[in-house]
Amino acid sequence: MDILLQQIINGLVLGSMYALIALGYTMVYGIIQLINFAHGEVLMVGALVSWTVVTLLGDTGWPGWVLLSLSLMAAMAVCMALNYAIEKLAYRPLRNAPRLAPLITAMGMSLLLQTMAMILWKPDYKPYPILLNDEPYEFMGATINLKATGVVLKKSGTLVLTKILVAWVVAMIATRLLPPGGIQTGLFTGLSVLALVTAMDMTNGGLYAAVMQQYGSKEEAGAFVLMSVESGPLMTMVILGSAGLASFQPHHFVGAVLPFLIGFALGNLDHDLREFFSRATQTLIPFFGFALGNTINLGVILDTGLLGIAMGLLVIVVTGIPLILADRWIGGGNGTAGLAASSTAGAAVANPVIIAQMNPAFAKIAPAATALVATCVIVTSILVPILTALYAKRMGNPMSALHGATAGKEKMAPEMH
Repeated sequence: MDILLQQIINGLVLGSMYALIALGYTMVYGIIQLINFAHGEVLMVGALVSWTVVTLLGDTGWPGWVLLSLSLMAAMAVCMALNYAIEKLAYRPLRNAPRLAPLITAMGMSLLLQTMAMILWKPDYKPYPILLNDEPYEFMGATINLKATGVVLKKSGTLVLTKILVAWVVAMIATRLLPPGGIQTGLFTGLSVLALVTAMDMTNGGLYAAVMQQYGSKEEAGAFVLMSVESGPLMTMVILGSAGLASFQPHHFVGAVLPFLIGFALGNLDHDLREFFSRATQTLIPFFGFALGNTINLGVILDTGLLGIAMGLLVIVVTGIPLILADRWIGGGNGTAGLAASSTAGAAVANPVIIAQMNPAFAKIAPAATALVATCVIVTSILVPILTALYAKRMGNPMSALHGATAGKEKMAPEMH
């Protein structure tokens, strides 16, 4: 299973590179109606420029992230200038020429760039230096190593991807069963695809971290790091868009993902900043529980009635079972982490209104969806810790076993002396 997961990760990384190159080809062809065969060589030049900058500045003693940033900016500048020169000198004069002429010219530019690269940088292997700090750091009690991508994805990416996939499947099924405007009459009044997706695609990361601190391992508790990907309306927008229920403008996606990217970059690039905030993670967990309890309004359950309670139970069952299986079969756990992730995040309550502001088609069903999601937050916040504790006790709590083994060794130590 480890080899299979590693090969999947390798395929995703390599496939992402191919997708990036394909996007470049598509954009160029869509603008100037030309298949730019030199596109790959331009990317090659950018990589070699980045390697050159890192090699020349390697003895300056600057942090790795500074060198990586400088090399990235240098590669971008060189590639922009090179693309501009190629278009102006080679392609623009042939705009009105027969289509075969620019095609041959593009192939010629490809060969020219390859030859120039071999002359300037020599046709030898050039290993890229390791720039990012490989020192592990603590987060929510979990040791996180940025270089250990495979381990992090196995322990936490499994839960995140499974939760998103389940929400997408629910959206596809609900699209065929529910009307576009949701159910307006009867016992299921207010039920809509928007309410179901919003309740299922976002895990209560703070609740998960607090529960797994007691019933899980450090790696499982550290899954909270990647669960921040689910935060905000981004995943809901992606699921609704892929299901054909809505369309969003590009700037909506940028606004949804930009805060996460800024926080992720600052946390990984600045070691002092990361260390400063990591000191408070253990202290914040009790305060999170206190704040969560204070924000639970049981009156919301009365407003939504049995439908809200049933929907909260549905979230635990529909997302919990696949998460448990994924944690056992792929994540290498015993399923406790999967059950602990089967909750609805408090921030998800705001998503229906945010989605409605981006797409007015959801304006009529947003209030009812908000009430249902709020009930799901309350129901899952109460039941998930209880169910996780019972499940962990039945499966055998690894943390309790570890503490018991440690206590046994300490008790035997004096007797051996």
